[in-house]
Amino acid sequence: MLTLYAYTFRSRAERILWLLNELGLEHQVIRTTPREIKKFNPLGKVPAIEHNGVLYTESLAIMEYLVSLTSRADLIPFDGKEIYEFRNFIYYLLSEVESYLWVAQQASSLKAFYTWPEGTYAESILRVTNNIKPLYSQLSSSGYICSCFTIADIYAYHVFTWAQSHGLMLPESVLEYLKNLEKRSSFPTEMKSLA
Repeated sequence: MLTLYAYTFRSRAERILWLLNELGLEHQVIRTTPREIKKFNPLGKVPAIEHNGVLYTESLAIMEYLVSLTSRADLIPFDGKEIYEFRNFIYYLLSEVESYLWVAQQASSLKAFYTWPEGTYAESILRVTNNIKPLYSQLSSSGYICSCFTIADIYAYHVFTWAQSHGLMLPESVLEYLKNLEKRSSFPTEMKSLA
């Protein structure tokens, strides 16, 4: 059985939960706090997943690992052009959008523990706003990032809604894309219900 370690609030672990649901893999979820996570993961972060006595970290790497345990090859494209579009989308989203969201989150929620330079939050949100725009046009006519649902869609859902939580206004086409993803039977309600 797989054990997913997640926070008691919404985090990157919900990406893994969604994929576990999508793959139909038997799992348990242990929810913990940032103070207690080191009991389960010495790196002190989530998501972490334990499988056959081995601990795996980093959400995108975990997602690819979980797909490798199944016959659901459709969740990661293998065609030349589509694998490029898939990786290009994910790498851009990771480096040019999610990284700034992480800084914004830290600058807004860790004020009591660390003094961030003046304007860090505002500058990070400005970069998210500018950098996310090219991704809007990459939704294919299928209604997904690629020709079918992939782990890129799970990743995009999480990052786009994270940006929304910081006040970013998404175009109607992206909002429709997100609503359609929420209709999947594997969609974890925790992605919406955890504050």
